[in-house]
Amino acid sequence: MGDTLGFRHRFGIIIPSTNTTVQPEMDGMRPRGVTNQIGRIRMDNLSFANDADFQKIVQISTSIDDALDTLMTCEPTHFIMGVAPDAFWDGADAGERMKQQVRKRTGLDMTVASEAMLAAFKAYGNIHTIAVIAPFVPKKDITRFYVDSGYRVAGVRGMGATSAVNIAHVSEDQLRQALLALNSPEVDAIIQVGSNLPFARVAAEGEAWLGKPVISANTASYWQALRTQGVLDKVQGFGALLEKH
Repeated sequence: MGDTLGFRHRFGIIIPSTNTTVQPEMDGMRPRGVTNQIGRIRMDNLSFANDADFQKIVQISTSIDDALDTLMTCEPTHFIMGVAPDAFWDGADAGERMKQQVRKRTGLDMTVASEAMLAAFKAYGNIHTIAVIAPFVPKKDITRFYVDSGYRVAGVRGMGATSAVNIAHVSEDQLRQALLALNSPEVDAIIQVGSNLPFARVAAEGEAWLGKPVISANTASYWQALRTQGVLDKVQGFGALLEKH
């Protein structure tokens, strides 16, 4: 007999210990027969204002081996990387380097948000110019990945988070205001980076208001994990990506 609840897939989702958003958002997207198993990377509540702390946050995805090894004991079928700032900051091949690290250690594939977002752009179609919502005012250029991938970035709005934990304290109303501030006729899609921002529901609302793609990093990651692993169920409540693609 197979796993009673996870008879289709058991996703191993890697997040920092400070992240309180990925787990509830992705649990809401879970179709029948797929379970989410969380592996946490130990991280203090680091400050974005402190350069040493900021570097630790940037490099968090290099410290995933213990979380991978722990998750492997429940026999996952696929991994999702629930944090990866360097995948956006270190150019177009950064996500693939992380995936190769995971394959070498576990033999399994992994979904990363940067590549999932590009797959989402292709699914929607006709996306050339984007605007980006980020948890904080970046000290590094978070647009490099998208520019290297051939997209124009019309604007970036930081949400003012000051530490790893209080990213999740940004309100949905603040995120709605950011959407309206970034929107313009030249912008084909508005996206979000930073997996601890509670953006999935706001993104779905924003698509209805603005009439254009609004894409949550967590939604894109979970959608791509499902689709690449052969799960084609349509999930309601998280926007067109999961409902139509």
